Amino acid sequence: MDKKAKQNIAMKIGIDVSKTVESKDGISNYIRNLVKNLAEIDKTNEYVLYPFFTHIFLPGYEKAYCPENKNFKLRFKDWPESLARYLWLKSSTNKELLLGKIDVLHSTCWEAFEYHYGKLIVTIHDTSFLTHPQFHVPSNIALANNGCLNAVKYADKIIAVSENTKKDTVKYFSCDPEKIEVVYLGADERFRVYNKIEINAVLSKYNINKKYIFNVGSIEPRKNLIGLFNAYNSLPDNLKEEYDLIITGSCGWLNSEIYGTVKNLGLQNKIRFTGSVPDEDLPYLYNGATIFVYPSFYEGFGLPVLEAMQCGCPVITSNNSSLPEVAGDAALFINPDVVNDIKNGMEKSLMDEGLRKELSIKGLNRARKFSWEKCARETLEIYENLAK
Repeated sequence: MDKKAKQNIAMKIGIDVSKTVESKDGISNYIRNLVKNLAEIDKTNEYVLYPFFTHIFLPGYEKAYCPENKNFKLRFKDWPESLARYLWLKSSTNKELLLGKIDVLHSTCWEAFEYHYGKLIVTIHDTSFLTHPQFHVPSNIALANNGCLNAVKYADKIIAVSENTKKDTVKYFSCDPEKIEVVYLGADERFRVYNKIEINAVLSKYNINKKYIFNVGSIEPRKNLIGLFNAYNSLPDNLKEEYDLIITGSCGWLNSEIYGTVKNLGLQNKIRFTGSVPDEDLPYLYNGATIFVYPSFYEGFGLPVLEAMQCGCPVITSNNSSLPEVAGDAALFINPDVVNDIKNGMEKSLMDEGLRKELSIKGLNRARKFSWEKCARETLEIYENLAK
């Protein structure tokens, strides 16, 4: 059979969607949007989605994952979680017995395994557990490190979400760069420019009634919120009076000092934590902000930066890791290790309306280079090339 004829035969592709059940972080966004867009563009191949967290299935989960495409099916949904996890991750059982004959398996969050049927792809999102181990709990470091080691050893192809993540994977795990494909993430189409009436309707839900500086991300040390709080506190009094600082995101780990800093600085009435917000509200919060500040110490991609740019919100972000790669010329870059640099970036942008307009326009143009559809198409191409 020639290659052309073989390409016309539908593949069976397995994708791990476990993280989408337990989390709303960047990795879960990646999986949700990858599956959604694969379902929209691929009507030929068959997909088996396997979540391990079977005891906490969300209502409508299966329907949400298989929009208008009957080729997408969930596996293990009625299995005891411990059994599903053991058989899949720990057992030498041929995976064909669990999912059927699979042509391609896509592990979307580090986990890789020796015993598998078909070609194995593993997505590596970042290596912050090695570059900044002080910002992680030991169990997370061990899980991610072992996953990357196994990916390099067992995977047929690795997907890195940025060139920087690829570079770090080669550096820390001695991985052959030819084994790694870079596939950028995207931002959902709901992240766009809205009118003031729509924006104000959502802001009122959160009792936001004045100008604000915005930040999005898990409440954990890597996001450098302590540096952000100290920079905000260093702003001139008139700017602190005019602008609040609003932090949106789930509670991560090692964050007691983060919350304690707000109290120690006496900024309880100026810095507000919204916690996680509904997906449909987040774009309006980006839209309503005067500036978006993201002084992270390290990012594998930096999805909030892209979301902010796509909403037309001026971005101030770090000059490290993948962030310049994502933002291009559309952000004001700061050194996250220097509080005064963060402060100066914030002050400069708040005082210069022309700069904000320039960053907004550049951000909108830059964001057009990324999309989840593009991510899905490039990922599907990797599946097809491996299955040849």
